[in-house]
Amino acid sequence: MIWRAPVLSASERAVWLRQLASLLLAGLPLERCLIALAEEARTPEQIQLMAQLRAEVQSGQGLAQALGDHPRLFKPMDVAVIAAGEQSGQLGRVIDALARDADQRLRLRNKILSAMLYPAIVSLISLAIVMFLLGAVVPRIAEVFTASRQALPWLTQCMLGMSAVVRSGWPWMLLAVLLGWLGLQAWTRQPQR
Repeated sequence: MIWRAPVLSASERAVWLRQLASLLLAGLPLERCLIALAEEARTPEQIQLMAQLRAEVQSGQGLAQALGDHPRLFKPMDVAVIAAGEQSGQLGRVIDALARDADQRLRLRNKILSAMLYPAIVSLISLAIVMFLLGAVVPRIAEVFTASRQALPWLTQCMLGMSAVVRSGWPWMLLAVLLGWLGLQAWTRQPQR
């Protein structure tokens, strides 16, 4: 399956919920709120999403049911909470609470990613140094051992073997690192669950 970006990123979703809550709490009808949010949309996909939501609400569906038709963007728990807000007449307050929750989740996610960044950079630099040592330095030292024609200890033989693997397999290792980086990028762009 080809990965594609969601219509609303996690931060855009949080902003969208915040704006919807503000409009509802200001007393605007739901349909007018969706029109205003469609005017603020940045991409054609977002405009289409707002148009779909508005059409479904105009046809008599509740907002929760309309949001439930987009499970990649709106979790079932959020849809259920919005349905409860609609039934209780407190939709604005409920969406405001969801917006605050989305903001907190986003801040927590960013803190976790920030905390993981430093160890990841240190690990990559350490890996690069080890690869350089195995690929460039160890073969030169091996020449010295070979010239002396002495039996090599098993640890030295292991190092020479690892050096040979690094020298012959570096394109595959580079590809693995690149794929890992792309996978991490795709994972961080996934909508919050």
